[in-house]
Amino acid sequence: MVMEFEEFARNFRARADARLRDFEAALEEAKKKTEAPQTSKRRQQRPRSRRGGPVRGILRR
Repeated sequence: MVMEFEEFARNFRARADARLRDFEAALEEAKKKTEAPQTSKRRQQRPRSRRGGPVRGILRR
């Protein structure tokens, strides 16, 4: 019983480590892909001025 549990714990830990490595690698890839364009997209989405009031904002959409 104890041996089975130790084997299970080893396998579980190995799977968790592998999953964590895969996740970290995927995260790094995603960071590399999104680093440059993200800031420019955010700048474009921001409204330039709030002077027009609510009515003009609705018409603009």
